[in-house]
Amino acid sequence: MDCEAFAQATAPAGSEIAVHGTPELLALGLGGVLIAVLGALPPAGWAGRTRTE
Repeated sequence: MDCEAFAQATAPAGSEIAVHGTPELLALGLGGVLIAVLGALPPAGWAGRTRTE
């Protein structure tokens, strides 16, 4: 909620909130998960190959 809407105790207009449709939100969410997995795999592989004594 932006400062003006909070100060006036009103809800922001729907056009201010709903900027992306469902397909775009799904693509952004799945893209974020894919980036996280791809970013975690190299360190996890390295840690799995490292021997501890």
